[in-house]
Amino acid sequence: MSEKLQVPWVSFWTAASCSSAHLYTDRLVQAKKSSRDGGEIGNEVKFSFIPGLEGVCLSDVPPEVFLEENPTPLAVTLNKMIENLPKCTALVLNSFEEIDPFIADNVKSKFQHFLNIGHSILASPAKKSPTNDQTGCLDWLEKQTEPQSVVYISFGQ
Repeated sequence: MSEKLQVPWVSFWTAASCSSAHLYTDRLVQAKKSSRDGGEIGNEVKFSFIPGLEGVCLSDVPPEVFLEENPTPLAVTLNKMIENLPKCTALVLNSFEEIDPFIADNVKSKFQHFLNIGHSILASPAKKSPTNDQTGCLDWLEKQTEPQSVVYISFGQ
């Protein structure tokens, strides 16, 4: 949609930073095929091409990565997301850089604009009653009369 409207697309990755393994789907699938072809015990093969996840076995990788073996709706959705992610203008990750510095550096190398925003659950303000709108946002919104003049973006609750 952003391409059609010619506007920047900022992707908010809500999963943990360790899910960056999905950025290596092609290599993971190839590693699994190679381990089978080479006669190795497929799922116990360790790979080292994902920074921060060295020593992880193929059996540790979520099954949704292997779309051909697991064509569930979740796997299809994740793979479509990963296929389109390189088109985003910026990537916002739901993590702290200090928690996963190797993974953060790796993801930074793949995206021109990358931001860690910390865990959104910890940063979310307490729910406020709509009748107690201290920001004045609802009053302002009610005054907007021009169609399609306001964009609503939700980062959770």
